[in-house]
Amino acid sequence: MKIDEDDELEHICYNCIDEEYISAEIKIKGKRRKCSYCTRTSKTYSLTEIANRIETAFSEHYERTDPEPSDLEYRLHHEKESSYNWYREGQSVEDILINELGINPKAAKDLHEELANRHSDFDSGAFYETEFDSESQYDPKGFIGERWQKEWQNFEKIVKSESRYFNQQASTYLSSIFEDVEDLKSLSRQPVIVEAGPGTKLNSLFRARVFQQEDRLLETLCHPDNFLGTPPQSFATAGRMNAAGIAVFYGATRQNVALSEVRPPVGSRVVVGRFEILRKLKLIDLKALSNVWAHGSIFDPTFAERQEKTSFLRSLSDRLVMAVMPDHENFEYLATQVVADFLASNQNPEFDGIIFPSVQTEGENSINVVLFHKAAKIRKVKLVEGTNVVASSKVYEEDGEYDSYNVSEILPEKPKTKGGADDMYYHDLYGYIRKHMPIPSDDLRQDTLKVDLENIYVHHVKSVRYKTEKHFVSRHKKEPIDDADLEDGIFTAR
Repeated sequence: MKIDEDDELEHICYNCIDEEYISAEIKIKGKRRKCSYCTRTSKTYSLTEIANRIETAFSEHYERTDPEPSDLEYRLHHEKESSYNWYREGQSVEDILINELGINPKAAKDLHEELANRHSDFDSGAFYETEFDSESQYDPKGFIGERWQKEWQNFEKIVKSESRYFNQQASTYLSSIFEDVEDLKSLSRQPVIVEAGPGTKLNSLFRARVFQQEDRLLETLCHPDNFLGTPPQSFATAGRMNAAGIAVFYGATRQNVALSEVRPPVGSRVVVGRFEILRKLKLIDLKALSNVWAHGSIFDPTFAERQEKTSFLRSLSDRLVMAVMPDHENFEYLATQVVADFLASNQNPEFDGIIFPSVQTEGENSINVVLFHKAAKIRKVKLVEGTNVVASSKVYEEDGEYDSYNVSEILPEKPKTKGGADDMYYHDLYGYIRKHMPIPSDDLRQDTLKVDLENIYVHHVKSVRYKTEKHFVSRHKKEPIDDADLEDGIFTAR
């Protein structure tokens, strides 16, 4: 009878391995044999089979640390006045096997010996350390998503200098980035996709607008649904998440954040209003994306690639919200605009907007939200036809005038006759008056936001406070050097 060579090896059963992925695999694919560690007959893998999987997992997820200090570390370690002590970083192979596989020390020792024998011979072992050597130590690899980073650079090049509209290559690339984004979670298991609207924590937003003309400000106070909400498409300027002519709603979770985002100059007036979210929305949270993590097993063949991708996604979040100088906005926003446009048009899954941290204010709760055009419609304030809406900015008393903003809705006393064009709006001594006349609309989008008429404020910008990081500039004389010795990026004035 032919003896199966595998039967002569030691085996480990799925019950002796706590790691879920490889344990489940053994339970399905393993052969029934006597386990060398618990002595029960069960589904098992031979140590050779397990070692093959460990070797692959180590090559993808671990790297051997340097067995000797570098020249600099060696000098620092031996200098009398230095407090630096060199020690080898990393964990032993057996400790890693115990932690990763959840096996007992005896099984870890046997597997370590199996792996060490594969990579050592008499000559090499005498002169230098080999993989899985008895003294070797390993650290987890740092994933940087190099392939994804290069593809992003190519994507930016395409949309900035070649083609940004109807670009199938860019569309395919973005599809690969955001594929299965709904399944991603941060390191703390927070989802990347957030619900907003009724019954959620994010049920309202603040929006700000800067004014330097009194009549424009008063007009906005009369009809904040028209002039404080989402701008008409003809007035929609380009922003971080939209191209010119695409009207979206930029808001913030706090009033002071909305105020900071519009960068008001000293002396200006800023109207800040609260908008209630009327329906459930699905938003991508870039803050959660910046902490996204791949959860899985090092024995899963797809895990390393998923780690590469999540590493890139963490850096992508920073790219999408990085501060951009005003003079460069139109150019530097091209990539983020294309990303936002892609997400806005995506159908499976369908998204309504993006949550992203403010670059103008610091703090855990300094959050901005952009709602795509399809989710940016403001519900019209209901007024009786013919109502005069009056807004004023001053109150007059015996000792002088004071800033005081008031809006009054003056109901009609009798049916109004059709007036001329000059009756649409006019000024009087008290401020700004506009007659309410319903405007027909062919906008079939669903109402998403409603202005809260009881929460509108006018801020007078008195000063601007900057938080900076100060760096001292040192200056000293040096002996002449050849131009060839100057490093790239060093400029000298002559």
